[in-house]
This record gives sequence, structure tokens and C-alpha cells, in this order.
Amino acid sequence: MSEAILGSLYWSPENREVFIPSEVADKPELPALEVGETKEIKFEFHNDRSKRFEVRTYRVTRKDAETFDFNRVGGVRSFLNLFNIFKLRSAQSKAISKFFNEDTTVAEILPGFKNKNQTCFMNAALKQIIIDNPQPIIDKVIEHTKNKPEAHKDLAIAFARLSDACHDFKSGQKTKREVARLFDEFYHQLQAFAKQDLTSTSERNDQDFITCMKRMFVTEANRQHDPNEFGQFIYDITGLRDKENELRLCRKMVRQSNTSDIDYKTDSNPPTYYPIDLAGDGNLVDKFSHVFSESYARTDPNWGETNRFSRIGCNNPDTLTTMRLQAKVTGLNNSGTPFKRTSEARALIPEQDVFELELFNNTTKKVDKCKFKIKAVVVHSGSDSKSGHYYTLERGANDSWIKHNDNRVTHLKTGLHDHFTRNKTAVPHLITLELV
Repeated sequence: MSEAILGSLYWSPENREVFIPSEVADKPELPALEVGETKEIKFEFHNDRSKRFEVRTYRVTRKDAETFDFNRVGGVRSFLNLFNIFKLRSAQSKAISKFFNEDTTVAEILPGFKNKNQTCFMNAALKQIIIDNPQPIIDKVIEHTKNKPEAHKDLAIAFARLSDACHDFKSGQKTKREVARLFDEFYHQLQAFAKQDLTSTSERNDQDFITCMKRMFVTEANRQHDPNEFGQFIYDITGLRDKENELRLCRKMVRQSNTSDIDYKTDSNPPTYYPIDLAGDGNLVDKFSHVFSESYARTDPNWGETNRFSRIGCNNPDTLTTMRLQAKVTGLNNSGTPFKRTSEARALIPEQDVFELELFNNTTKKVDKCKFKIKAVVVHSGSDSKSGHYYTLERGANDSWIKHNDNRVTHLKTGLHDHFTRNKTAVPHLITLELV
């Protein structure tokens, strides 16, 4: 009698990772093993690129209470290992080990969102926005959209209902089925919004929104997109932004011929997610303490040559309870070819949980020091920002971390800094900080 197949594993050749697709509820459950015990088990091994699968046998060893080690039975490497010539494992065996050794405990903090075919960027952005807005938002969104076009209003309210339902789920007021229904309703309204004709509205902003969503979900559907762009869209249509309490670039200008002449300028329309340039070394503490200086000829003829000093700030740090950042993970090499700034992005996360940042106070014209901690991160995993995968990490109780990976929500076994250390292609892309 042949041994039963334990379950299915799905291999992504692009990311060199084993994953669970959105239509599969759970990962296979491993047999009970004592520490040091080894057993051979069978999986259906699916190749996500070729869409083919085969039954494979793997030898699994329990190394300690939480760690398993997988090696395939059969193949060149296994024969070399058998004779102790080399101790090599395939990338697939390493990925299976990593898959089972991480994120094994399902979290009940928030329900997952189904991947609608290459919509992990959308799910990751939605999760971060919902995490960042824990209070009920439906009334605020209804008030903001009361004079907006119907499609705009319907979509914004659908998101508000979804967000509030996710938080109601925590207190037992909503079920996963109800949240899933509201997610489907939101996606339905999003599709309807994206398929509108530009002539359906005379509002310039809505025309820009329709153009953006049409590209993401119609003309370039089934492709990876930037969660930063989608997150900005959701914040704008719902009216959840508080522009007076957002980060902006603040500039101090000093006339070279008379240094007592000082003027200040600031961005009147700050970005939803403040962009952090990853060129050069340093973590968030270093980026916020950096002052960019330059000399330029001011258009005002009475000033002439001027020294300009720029740094990150806001109107009043005392009222800035949350900060949204975008790590600019894509750079251009000398030939103009885009590349992913993996090492610079990974270095952005400080090792300590609470850290002090310098912020220019646009009211007092002085530098304030404020303590923050990271609340949520949208992570990109993969070698190329145009492909790969997005998921969201959320700070949980007792500074634990929760991973929102499409429809699967799990607890991390490591801290945030260690997560990026262990996952070599994972980088922070969108970061939310909260004031301590």
C-alpha cells in the first residue's frame, strides 16, 4: 500500500519561494515528530510557472521544537549527500524548510483578503490603511463623499464598510464570511469605477483616478503594480488624509551676501506617503537627521545667490500621531535600467523598537525630537519591484508581529528586524510610524 500524499506545495521559480495560493485554505500539516526523528513524506509539488505538478518524496527531520529540515529523496544532490561527498540542498528544499519554519500559527487579528489574480499589491495596501485607521470611518467617508459622483461615493463607502467590519471582527461583531462579502463588494465597486468612461465625470481629480484604476485593473490587469499608488488613491477618494498633520519637505533659505536674511518655504501639498531616498547608507534615524544643502540662484533679484537647507518636517510634531513613509526601493543605474535597492531598503529598519527622530517644526522653525515605533509595513519580496509579491506586517500585542499575506494571516516567530535579515529579497516599501 503506497503512502498517502500529505498535501500540495506550490513553487514560484521567480521568487524561489514556496507559497500557498489564495484558493487554498491552509498549508499541509506535518506529522508528529520527536526532536531528532526523521520521516519520509510525500507532496504534490506544483510549479507555478509551468502549471505542472508531480509527486515528490522528502525526508523531514525535526531539529528542535520549532524547526524542521527538508531534503528531497531522489535526485543528484541526495545521492551525493548519501555518500557524504557534498552537503547540498536544492533551492526548493531550502524553500520548503523556510516555508514550514515560519509563520506557522494562524492569527485571528484580522481576516485575510483573497488574491483576485495579481492583486497582492492592493491587498497589502488595504490592510495597512485599515490597520492605520482603527476607529469607525463610515460617517466621515459619507460626509466627505456626499457631493461626489455616484461611482466615487459607492467605492469610498464600500471601503469604509470593509474597514469598519475588519475592526468589528476583532470584537466578535462580524464574522469572516461577512468580511469576505464586504471585500467582494468593495472589489466589485472598484471594477465598476475603473471601467467608467472618462466623460462620465467632469471632475478633474476623478478623471485622474479613473485613468489610474483603469490601468491597474483593466488595461494592465494581472500585472504587479505599486501599493503606494493604490494607497494614495484610497486615501484621496475617502477623505481620510489630514494634510495639516502630514510630513513635508521644509526649506530654510539664507542669502549668501547677508546671512541674517532668512526665509522659509514648505510643501503646500505633501505626499500621502513621504518618499525616503535610499541613496547612501543609514536607517530611519539617519534619514531624518540628514540636512540637504545646496546653493542656487533665487528668482527674486533682491536675493541673488542663496543657500538652501532642506529637511523632513511638519507643521507641528506635537499633533503628528502617525507618519506614512515610502521607501524608494527602485533606483536607476548609469544606463537608465531600473534596479531594486535591496540592501539600502533593508538597512532602513532600526534594530530598536522605539527610536528618536528629528523633525523640523514648521511653526517654531526649530528641530524637535520625537519618539516613534513602527506600526505597520508593506513588504515587497522578490528580485524585481515590477514582479514579486507584496504582503503587510502589523505590530501586534506585546510587540509581536502579524503577517497579512493575502487570505492568510499568521504570527511571525521573529521580530521585524530579524524578519528582513532572514528573508533576503524582502524589503520595506510602505512604513507607518506611530508616536510613542
